[in-house]
Amino acid sequence: MLAEGADSMMVTLIALKEMLEVAPAVPRYHALRAEVQRALAELSADLRRVRFALEKGTEVSAQPVWNAERVKRALAALDSAGDVPEPVRAGYQYVHTLLDRLRDYSHATVEVAARLEGRTPVPDALALPARRVEAAPRQALLEPLRENLNVRSVIFRHALRLGVAAALATALVGALGLNHGYWVIITVTVVLQPYAGITFQRSLQRIAGTLLGAALAAGLVAVVRTRPSSCWPSGCCSRWR
Repeated sequence: MLAEGADSMMVTLIALKEMLEVAPAVPRYHALRAEVQRALAELSADLRRVRFALEKGTEVSAQPVWNAERVKRALAALDSAGDVPEPVRAGYQYVHTLLDRLRDYSHATVEVAARLEGRTPVPDALALPARRVEAAPRQALLEPLRENLNVRSVIFRHALRLGVAAALATALVGALGLNHGYWVIITVTVVLQPYAGITFQRSLQRIAGTLLGAALAAGLVAVVRTRPSSCWPSGCCSRWR
C-alpha cells in the first residue's frame, strides 16, 4: 500500500518538475514559485513523519496540515493584475493540479501509516479524498489548438518527439532489413513518455525485461539440449510400444 502511494507520488513529482522547468521563472512569478516550494517543503515534512513512524514506531497524525490553496491564491493574484499569457496561466494551473494530487497521495499515505502504528485494519487500496468536479468553462472552438500548438505545450513536445523517434525507427528497420522490425517501433512508442524522468524509468524497465527474457530463453535452450533423447516425445512414445 505504501509502495503504491510512493510510486504515484514519484510519477507526479516527475511531472511537476518538468512543468516547473518549462514555466517562466521571471521575477513577477517568484512569489508564485515560492508558494510551490513551500507546499513541497510541507509535503517533505509529511513524508518524514511517515518514515519516522515506520522506523521508530512513533505516532503520526492521520491528517496532513498542508494544501495547495496558497498556490491557487498566488496565481489568482497574478491573474487579477492582468497580462498573464494563456499558456503560462494554463501551465501554473496544472502545477496547482499536480500539487493537489500530491496532497491527496500524501493524505492517503499518512493515513495508512497511522493505521499501521495504531494496529487498525488497512484498506485494500489508497483512500483518496473525494473532490468536487467543477464544470469546465466553455472554450472557443480553436482554443485547444492555440494552447497546444506551441513549444510550451507538453502535448505538442511529446507528439513531436514521438513522431520523429518513430520515423527514425522505421527508417532504421527498413535500412537494416530486420525481421519483425515492428517491435522496434512498438518499443519506441511504449518507452517514450511526455516526461523525461518517466521515459528513463520505462527505458530501464524495458532493458531489464529484455535481459531477463534473454536469460530465461538461453536457460531453456540449454536445458532442452542437455536432456537425453529418450525424454523427447518420440522417444517416450517408443518406450511404451
